[in-house]
Amino acid sequence: MLCFRNKQKQVNTQIEKRIKKDKNDLQKEAKVLLLETHQSGKSTHLRMVRVVHGESYSDDEKTSFIVHIYNQVVNAIQELVLEMDLKKDILSDTLQMRLNLNS
Repeated sequence: MLCFRNKQKQVNTQIEKRIKKDKNDLQKEAKVLLLETHQSGKSTHLRMVRVVHGESYSDDEKTSFIVHIYNQVVNAIQELVLEMDLKKDILSDTLQMRLNLNS
């Protein structure tokens, strides 16, 4: 009976130590709530934090990032071309005025 109680006491002590360790770990852990507008860079920031702190990405995650980045670049170029087309008259007039001022 005494042996059984000692075993229970050991198990209880181990559990108590684990609970205390987990509590200390949680207190040291930083908790961050990112409140930003849509597409302001929250996900990018979290990816950077992940890289800085040594957690690597799987090959599948890397591939999905590459596809996402390519899509973002293509969309940005399309928007630039569209805006340039819409503003070409204004840009042309501004350039012509500058050329006239310099001559």
